[in-house]
Order: sequence, then structure tokens, then C-alpha cells
Amino acid sequence: MDVRQQLATALGAALGEKFAIVPDPRELAELQVPVVQLVRTVTKPAPEAPNGALQVDFDAWLIMPNQSAEAGEDDLDDALDELLVALRAIDWVLWESATRSTYGDPGFLAYKVPLSTVINITEKD
Repeated sequence: MDVRQQLATALGAALGEKFAIVPDPRELAELQVPVVQLVRTVTKPAPEAPNGALQVDFDAWLIMPNQSAEAGEDDLDDALDELLVALRAIDWVLWESATRSTYGDPGFLAYKVPLSTVINITEKD
């Protein structure tokens, strides 16, 4: 299982059925529940780590079902709090910040949360 799938599995276990985990970048049409979409953004040699270690960065997009801004902002903030608690429980992932944004068209309420982890890749037979 690759690191993106491992992260998706860990987030799914931590967040439960109240959230949908989408482990890859794709267009999202109708949302029924908050979505955490994972996009692998950068892979580079890990600083100050043994040879072969890689730092892998992701953007975790927390995307809410399209709602009025007034009611939606409170729901978005509550969902962000739940996501950050879940991320704290995953000890092999670091998050940097959470930036308020919108996602896609029609502009779903969202937060972008950059994440990073360190992995080792071994050769496959």
C-alpha cells in the first residue's frame, strides 16, 4: 500500500463515516458529507535523514457540501477541528497550517491543509 493510501486509511479510521475520504485528485460533483481529498504534491529527499528516505508532501483539502456561507462557515470550522484532531492522532504525519479557501465550481467552502511525512522506498522485484 502506498503512502497516499495509508494516509487515506488512517484518516478514514480516525474520522469515521461522517467524512468521505477521496485519496486522489478528481472532480467532485455532489457532496453529501464533508470530504477530505488528498493530493500528493511534492516528493524530495528528506532533509537530515538517511539515504533513501523521502519527504512526501500532500495537500489535504477539507471540502464541505455547498451551503450558505453563514451556516456553512460554522460547519466548516467544526469539520476542520475534527480533521486536526484526527491528524494529531496520526503520529507519522505533520501538518503545517490550515488556509481558508474555496474548491472547484460552484466554489465549495474549503480549507487547504498541507501535510508531510517521511518514507523509505525499497526496490521491487
